[in-house]
Order: sequence, then C-alpha cells, then structure tokens
Amino acid sequence: MRNSRRPTLEANDRLAHFRELCDLSSVDLSDIRLDGLQKLSGLIREFCERNQIEDARCACIVPQEFNQSLMMLYNVASKESAETTKVFPGRDQALEWLLS
Repeated sequence: MRNSRRPTLEANDRLAHFRELCDLSSVDLSDIRLDGLQKLSGLIREFCERNQIEDARCACIVPQEFNQSLMMLYNVASKESAETTKVFPGRDQALEWLLS
C-alpha cells in the first residue's frame, strides 16, 4: 500500500532541484540530540540519491532561542548530501534564501 503523504516519483521522473520551507517556530526543539540529527541527515541523503536530486534546499523557521550549534552539527552530518539546510528567525528571510 502506498503512503499517500509521501512524495513518489515514477522511474523516469527526476527532481534536479528541491525546495522546502519548514516552520518550526512553535515546536519545542529542546530535546533534539546529535544521534537524531545524524539519522535525519541520512534519511534526507537517501531521499536525494533515490530521486536524483542535485540541489536541495530547506529553510527552517525556528524559535529565537534555538541553539545555532545544533544546526552546525546537522550541517556537518549532512555534508555528503545534496541538501543544504539553513535556519532563520522569520519567514521573509527564509523565503528570500530559499528562492534565490
């Protein structure tokens, strides 16, 4: 059974570029750990490879108190991926980077 919420591509389809905006401004991020970030980066890397994505961008809107060092750790864990993730305090900055 196919999960209707998961994006699927047919065998001949190809996503060269992938853009995503994640609004995490109301999410409690205080329990995030390095092992979770590493697992997430691995899943995203596999998604990019499976779908032949060459350039993926994810702009995350995060609470003001978000620990920037967690984002740096995530970027290190995902350095072999086609994905680049950046965090922003507001929607305008996130969209500007995402669409540039």
